[in-house]
Amino acid sequence: MNTDTQDQLLPVIEDGTSPILYENESLDTLLGTLPKTLGLMKNPLTYTCFDVSKDYFAAGTNLGLVCMYSFLSQNMQFIQNRSDPITHVLIDSYRKWVAMGDKQGAVSMFNFNKEMLFATQEKSHNPVTCLAWGKESNIIFSGYSSGKIIVSHFQSEKNSLYSKVLMESGPPLFQMSYHRGVLLASNHQRSFLMRVGADLIPDPVVNIGSKDRKPGTYGATFFQNENNETKIAVARPGFRIWFVSMDGSVESTGN
Repeated sequence: MNTDTQDQLLPVIEDGTSPILYENESLDTLLGTLPKTLGLMKNPLTYTCFDVSKDYFAAGTNLGLVCMYSFLSQNMQFIQNRSDPITHVLIDSYRKWVAMGDKQGAVSMFNFNKEMLFATQEKSHNPVTCLAWGKESNIIFSGYSSGKIIVSHFQSEKNSLYSKVLMESGPPLFQMSYHRGVLLASNHQRSFLMRVGADLIPDPVVNIGSKDRKPGTYGATFFQNENNETKIAVARPGFRIWFVSMDGSVESTGN
């Protein structure tokens, strides 16, 4: 799930907790506008991933199509990428951009006018499993099923794209987020932090916890505590959550 600004975190409510999921309004209108087939041949569409912000909803499909819905206008538009299945989508509502990764490992970015801003040339044949905006939306991190992490910097005024590999391999990645210079990532064995400055040169990886955990999709997220401090909540096996500082130190554990 995406937010409208990179520094916006989950809010703290009166009892000191942060709401994770809640139903804001009925989604019947949205669901009714999602197509079930594509083209004259009526090829069946399968929805493979989605992202949502305050104003927009984006869903990727098995046929390389991304459906973009505006909650304000209640209109749906369609962005056709490559024919490869979309495996991850990411919205930037402020700049009206949407990024997408596919099953072949390519990453593309479009504006809401359906104009392609860039597409990576590298096809790793390993699916893109997660994406995260950097400090600015022209910087995007992509994670892969091979454990690789790549950062791409798009300069629209020069129409240029610079990409750098931050991590070569590891267990499959499934979640990433970025906040104030820190990339938080989770793979099937652990969650970890990587500081990435404006020069896109990463500091050494800081693992959360001293040992690999039980394999699984146990993710992590930034949040703001009652003292307005940025912390990290890390899911653990057995319905446990660790609370971690921004330097990767485990501050508390519990159920």
